[in-house]
Amino acid sequence: MFSLVIKTYIALTTFSLSLRIFVDSAGFTYEGFRGDPRHYDVSSHNSKVVCYWGTWSNYRPNAGKFTPENINPKLCTHIIYSFAGLEGSSNSENPWSIKSLDPWMDLEDEYRLAGFRKVTDLKYVNPKLKITLAIGGWNEGSTKYSEMARDATKRKTFTESVITFLKQYNFDGLDLDWEYPAKRGGIPEDKDNFILLIKDLRAAFQPHGYILTAAIGAAVPTIDTSYDIPAMYKYLDLVHVMCYDYHGKWDKKTGHNAPLYSRPEDTGKDVYLNVENTVKHLLSKGAIPEKNCIGSSFLWEGIQTRKSS
Repeated sequence: MFSLVIKTYIALTTFSLSLRIFVDSAGFTYEGFRGDPRHYDVSSHNSKVVCYWGTWSNYRPNAGKFTPENINPKLCTHIIYSFAGLEGSSNSENPWSIKSLDPWMDLEDEYRLAGFRKVTDLKYVNPKLKITLAIGGWNEGSTKYSEMARDATKRKTFTESVITFLKQYNFDGLDLDWEYPAKRGGIPEDKDNFILLIKDLRAAFQPHGYILTAAIGAAVPTIDTSYDIPAMYKYLDLVHVMCYDYHGKWDKKTGHNAPLYSRPEDTGKDVYLNVENTVKHLLSKGAIPEKNCIGSSFLWEGIQTRKSS
């Protein structure tokens, strides 16, 4: 069974549980709301519903603003605070350590906004809720993660900094969002070094009971380039497959951002850019279905054509 990851940085309370997706080797079935959706929460099922909250939504104007106070903690089994970063300079004060990317939003000293505390405090509302911290994201790039993962001493420094950081800010674990090993300035050896990194983290997390997860690319070429699937699934508790952004403005045409299946009119690589193909490929490579969370794109993307049609 595959669980659901919610990629929504606007309104968790409105859309996050409108659909659960179950996948097996034969394909997909869907289960919608049970009962009144206004009263839907995760206590009614045993699936994992993983919700990312992006701190930048705090800075949107008017109705677009979405703060920790807006999160309904009963709609998710896991909430992932996005994102922390990596201090990649050997000349910095804390080289190769995890760091806040937005101290004004994250921290609470000097009258700052206390995002870390406000989100982790949601566990008092829903004691079963797990709240973890994501590190990385697209803007963090790949180069410094590649440099850290290839060096045992730097991996040790990073791992120790993560343990300290999670304890200090009351998180339940870490989500690795390195985009992507062996790509975007990385090296081919990143595929193996990523496994060394998560193996080190797994060993360090074990005594503390911390959760270790990763967000991975969904396109087949990225999967094959970046990840040793059997080894990765051995050490991670959950794998968040980013089954969105298959398509976008770079295609120079309109279409579905995250199609479940290929369409009859698809040609070339578009035939393979869909959730079904991603899932089947992961399974064929040795993915453990129970550890997979399928990312679902509950966000909005506007398209403006050059002329009316």
